[in-house]
Amino acid sequence: MGERKHLRGVLNLIEESVIREMTRLAKKYNAINLAQGLPEFDTPDFLKRFAITAIQEGHNQYSFTWGLKELRERVKESDYDPETEVLITCGASEGLASAVLAIVEPGDEVIIIEPFYENYPPLVRLAGGVPVYVKLQEPDFVFSVEELESKITDRTKAVILNNPHNPTGKVFRREDLTKIARVASRKGLFVIADETYQYIIYDGVKHIPMYSIKGMRERTITVRTFSKTFSITGWRVGYVLADRRIMDGIRKVHDYLVVCAPMPFQKALATAVVPDEYYKKLRRMYQDLRDYTIEVLSERGFSAYKPQGGYYLFCNVDAYDFPDDWSFVRYMVAHRGIAFVPGSSFYHSEEDGLSWVRLCFAKPKEVIDEVSRRLEGLLIRG
Repeated sequence: MGERKHLRGVLNLIEESVIREMTRLAKKYNAINLAQGLPEFDTPDFLKRFAITAIQEGHNQYSFTWGLKELRERVKESDYDPETEVLITCGASEGLASAVLAIVEPGDEVIIIEPFYENYPPLVRLAGGVPVYVKLQEPDFVFSVEELESKITDRTKAVILNNPHNPTGKVFRREDLTKIARVASRKGLFVIADETYQYIIYDGVKHIPMYSIKGMRERTITVRTFSKTFSITGWRVGYVLADRRIMDGIRKVHDYLVVCAPMPFQKALATAVVPDEYYKKLRRMYQDLRDYTIEVLSERGFSAYKPQGGYYLFCNVDAYDFPDDWSFVRYMVAHRGIAFVPGSSFYHSEEDGLSWVRLCFAKPKEVIDEVSRRLEGLLIRG
């Protein structure tokens, strides 16, 4: 008998998560971890109390497959029906996976805007689809609808739109969303809207849901999470909003992937009363940290794109004397004790992103000050 093949060939096209790799290196070298999107702030006490109470009261078994009814009622927006058009998921990651696996068939093409969150291409490939890339143009990461239209073929099935955008922090304007909507409607495309950072936005910018754009209610799959908003990345609770004709398939995938999201945390999120002031304070805190981090690191040679949302900085590090982004991040984690994410990992071509790194600024100012101290004396190009 010949040698048996045990793994799917598509797995050879999927690389290990660079973000998780940098987190492991941060632990190895006892480095400050600016690589993974871990907010270094505690979960609000009022939310922890509800989680503890939920466990003590016995909410520890499976919930209804597509989520606790009270939580579905709570997160519904617009005219979405919580009975048929809302799904509680194991975070945004599972929501994205369920959405992609529900709509993408082998050979389908999916438009991914780059730089991109690293999960998107592997999810498309696992579904048998083909990632196709539309690049935001540096230095201001401008979106071009003309390029989007040029990449669409008869096999194009969907567009994945991350708004606010990771890694840059760009928030797409209504004008941009309307252009994408017109193309999607004309070509019969789905839009998977990853809106993970919808509450973390700055400078008075408004986050506009993709589903709210004319003609997009029936073709948008909105994916969100509680993880970043409440510093509960380990709770693994998110949700999906979609038209019932799409949601039926997403719920089937979700059921066989995970059965349900963690019950006690669903109960806590369904019953906790979150004051409006919480969201205002959250935005003020992160905007202050954004401005502080940009100011401190600019003195060390970092040139950051100023984000309008999220808690990452996408920084150009050309000022430093390194041949590429990987050389920079490997040196930094091993010799300076700081973990960044190489910019090229957010692009499909190895030639792109070589001058960029991403860092998470969801840290106390003392941590940012220590990062600055560790950068002292690093050679800058003359």
